[in-house]
Amino acid sequence: MGVCDADLRFTSLITGWAGSAHDSRIFSSSNLHDLLESGAYRGFLLGDSGYACQPYLMTPCLNPATNKERRYNLAHARTRNSIERAFGIWKRRFAILSCKTRTNLRTANNIIVACAVLHNIAIESKLNLEEEEIPLQELQPVPHAQAEHGPGRAARDALIERHF
Repeated sequence: MGVCDADLRFTSLITGWAGSAHDSRIFSSSNLHDLLESGAYRGFLLGDSGYACQPYLMTPCLNPATNKERRYNLAHARTRNSIERAFGIWKRRFAILSCKTRTNLRTANNIIVACAVLHNIAIESKLNLEEEEIPLQELQPVPHAQAEHGPGRAARDALIERHF
């Protein structure tokens, strides 16, 4: 599971989980989750509808009913597209990430982290790759869609009302 900034630098990367583990499960067990839960960070992360909406983790509106909700969903998709682009560039930059590794888990984790660090260094050094156009994903519920209730929903609704 990865988090990136607007410049496509990885700011958090969690390795060591089975590929079948859902990102929301990985996130809920992470130090990043604990940091956000404690209120130590101001701002929002963006996640797809597979994550539970939280005051610090904004997800799309599953059934947008108003123009404000539709504008929010569009802005959400455009902004969240950064992580898709970051992973795409990262995998093109380091082909080893796109194939099955034949090393033990510890070595595989070290390779993944090293590639992320080198990716960030390449971005800082402006060693950019040509980007493929990544289309915005249609905002349809993902297979493991989380329920739309709780304090996250209220925070998202307030954000939509204020800014969209």
